[in-house]
Amino acid sequence: MKRRVAVPLWVLILLVVCAVGGFGAAVAAQSSNNSGSNSSGSSSSSNQAQVKGTPTATSTLGPTATPKPSPTPTHTPQWTTIQTFKGNGNKKTPTFNVPNHWQLVWSCDPSSDFSGEYNVIVDVDSPDGTPIDPGAVNTICQTGNTGDTTQEYQGGTIYLDIQSEAAWTIQVQVLK
Repeated sequence: MKRRVAVPLWVLILLVVCAVGGFGAAVAAQSSNNSGSNSSGSSSSSNQAQVKGTPTATSTLGPTATPKPSPTPTHTPQWTTIQTFKGNGNKKTPTFNVPNHWQLVWSCDPSSDFSGEYNVIVDVDSPDGTPIDPGAVNTICQTGNTGDTTQEYQGGTIYLDIQSEAAWTIQVQVLK
């Protein structure tokens, strides 16, 4: 008759705790190696010395570092010219579309009139002639006053009615 040797329960529990603790230490050491600095002075032999007595099977685990997302580039909107109108005297532009926020950039040349100064008036109108912003620009073109910007806050289909005695340039700009 063979005699069975009973292993005390506390010995089994101790073996399980040691195995789990050793595995946990190996994983922690592997994790700290992956998230630590990438200095060329660290080697795998020094890492094994830190977790002495741990199973070597854990050294086959691959890197677990999550790649960092690259920053999303932010686009700063810039004023972009969508229409340019040039003329000398009175003119009504063709209709065109604008968003709810846009701007008129006007310029003039005082030397284009014999007196050296003249009116520049720009009305913003709807296609049926209804005024949207009468006098959006209303100025005297003269030395020291040859250009400026007027921001508008109503979009849709519009046209410009320009009244002037001499040369002018109007740019319509939107944020893009």
